Amino acid sequence: MDVEALCREVLPEWSLLGKEAQREFRARVDDVVRRLAEGDFGAHFRYEPGTKASQPRIRVLDTPAASDPRGTPQGWQAQQRRAARALGRQRPQIEGQLALSLEDLAQAGGLGGEEGVPDE
Repeated sequence: MDVEALCREVLPEWSLLGKEAQREFRARVDDVVRRLAEGDFGAHFRYEPGTKASQPRIRVLDTPAASDPRGTPQGWQAQQRRAARALGRQRPQIEGQLALSLEDLAQAGGLGGEEGVPDE
């Protein structure tokens, strides 16, 4: 996939942007893709710089979809965590999802068999 195709995919307004805005956005995406390929995602994709005859390209080497189907969701989740770390972002929290451990639940009195909670 060339970098401009990626820009068109992630920015629906791409065709409405002026040439200068497109050039600036493409340069930013190009920089991010290059840094990710040199870092944590080097095993997953490769950045191929452009030449006079071709645009810069992203060559996908490996995805969780190519792995055992039973582990695919966890593979995508792991890749999402790596991307968040690489971009310096927090891991997205799903609304309504609690980040509690069993110890947190036990301290809050949320486990069955504890005082005040009838056993069946």
